[in-house]
Parts: sequence; C-alpha cells; structure tokens
Amino acid sequence: MPASAKMKSRIEDFHLEEDEEIDFSDQDLNENGVAEFSKDFQENAKNIAIKYIKHFFEDKEYFLGGTIPQEELFSSTNVSAVLNYNIEDAVDIAYVALKPLLLDEQKKIGRLEVSCDIRIVVGVLKMLSISCIPRQFAGGLMLLYLKYVEGIKVAL
Repeated sequence: MPASAKMKSRIEDFHLEEDEEIDFSDQDLNENGVAEFSKDFQENAKNIAIKYIKHFFEDKEYFLGGTIPQEELFSSTNVSAVLNYNIEDAVDIAYVALKPLLLDEQKKIGRLEVSCDIRIVVGVLKMLSISCIPRQFAGGLMLLYLKYVEGIKVAL
C-alpha cells in the first residue's frame, strides 16, 4: 500500500464513523512530528492519570489520619504506577505486600474461609469499579490505595 494511502479505521474507541478515514501519509510522521506526538501523548496520559487519582482519592483518608499529602499522592512515581500497572500485575504485588497481614490473621484466627488479603483486594477493586475508574488505571490505583489508605508497604 502506498505511504499516501488512506486507511479506514474500525477502532470504536476513537468514535470514528465507518466511512471516516485517517491519513497515514509520511509527510505528517517525520521525526519531529513523531517526537512531538509522543510528548503530547505522554503529557495527556499523565493528566488523565492525575484526574483519576484525584477523583478516586478525593474522599479517602490517609492511614495516619487527615488528608493524603498531595505532593506525595501526585508524585511522578505514583502517576507512573497508575499508568503502567495492569490489574493482574498489581494483584500479584498486592498479595505479596499483604502476606504479613495474612500470616498475622492466620495466627490469631486459625484456618480462614476467605483470607483478609483476598477480601481487601476484592474490596478495593469493587470501590474502583463503583468509582468508574477505567480498567487501565485500576491496578496502579489499587496499589496506591493499599499504600495510602490501608498503610500497607507496597513496592512501586
């Protein structure tokens, strides 16, 4: 297909009509254009992540009491976690971080029907769903919730 050819998009996420076309010509994708697009895309992604962090944590209290420090909540590490952790990887990290809590509960209570780590993770995922957090950001936000609201040491 020639570089100047136009392709029809079938991607519904972009809300294109079936007969609407996207121009993929080389003249628009020179090195500066790609770098600029990439920079703009990253900035937009960070702004969207910050929006969802703000939305989800607006009514949450810091595990030490009071509000969660904004400079800490919106740190580049946390924004990166929201952008980069999928739910599956975040759940694995959460279970590792919650293991000491699980072991303490097992010592106190004995055999558990549903362990505390599962209850906590499922509870946080339910809160994220109720808050209409997109799946793409749920993993990182779950880890931030464990860190700032539950007081769990989470390696981000």
